[in-house]
Amino acid sequence: MTQLALGTVQFGLDYGISNGMGQTPLDEVRAILECAAAQGIDMLDTAPAYGESESVLGRCLPLSGQFAVVSKVPRMGAQERAADFGPLVRHSCQQSLQRTGQSRLYGLLVHHADDCLQVGGEAIYREMEQLKREGLTERIGFSLYDAQQIEELLARYTMDFVQLPLNVLDQRLLRSGHLSMLARRGVEIHVRSVFLQGLLLMEPSRIPGTLAPLVPHLRGYHQWLTTKGLNPLEGALAFLRQVPEVSRAVVGVNSLEQLREIAEAWERAAGAPREILDFGVAASLEEFIDPRRWKE
Repeated sequence: MTQLALGTVQFGLDYGISNGMGQTPLDEVRAILECAAAQGIDMLDTAPAYGESESVLGRCLPLSGQFAVVSKVPRMGAQERAADFGPLVRHSCQQSLQRTGQSRLYGLLVHHADDCLQVGGEAIYREMEQLKREGLTERIGFSLYDAQQIEELLARYTMDFVQLPLNVLDQRLLRSGHLSMLARRGVEIHVRSVFLQGLLLMEPSRIPGTLAPLVPHLRGYHQWLTTKGLNPLEGALAFLRQVPEVSRAVVGVNSLEQLREIAEAWERAAGAPREILDFGVAASLEEFIDPRRWKE
């Protein structure tokens, strides 16, 4: 059964197309973590690339280790030599542990999976395997974006878990069968972009002009939700509850109120109708459902 994990990018950055609140204040982070624990959310997703997120968690997390923490290996830039990949991976993991105040991670992901497909990229994964053997992380894997990455990485590496995009509009990896492919191999699947950076929760009239081709799809989707007695938050979460391959749905929040709303909507979404699986957009609109390709 799919469980929630708490994304923490908003704890370290002003992030999200619908975020009008900026970076989450420290006291609010503490309240969010306390509420998350009370709601049974036991996993946090962070990364060195998320600004101050790891350090903020280190200041706010209890010492009891009640949260499992997933972090990531930052991008290996063109200036790094392949011989340095292993030491850089180890240093990044050690820094993540130190900043978050953890003795071990639940999981360590390659944040930019293509790093492991470049010349010398095998050294990145070998070092992650060594960190796993040493008990510094329980699981290792990749942060992914598309089917081609999945196929190329599965041909070269084994992996314990992955993180990839999935939401009502972006069902590419579900419809292509790649979620099933991963699940059959025993790979634990975590999904991000659950709310498409908040786009799924916005009124269609507020969608930026650069994303105008999505407006008819969102308008039709919201109208359908109304007929079923669901709000957009419940719809976004109900979709994920209906995808059996998904182990974790990573949701980010800016405030305690948002987390409470998500926790309540998660429970109400359990009985949503199956037709919610039918709202993915056409392949011709892929550039509008991939935030990496959004234009300012």
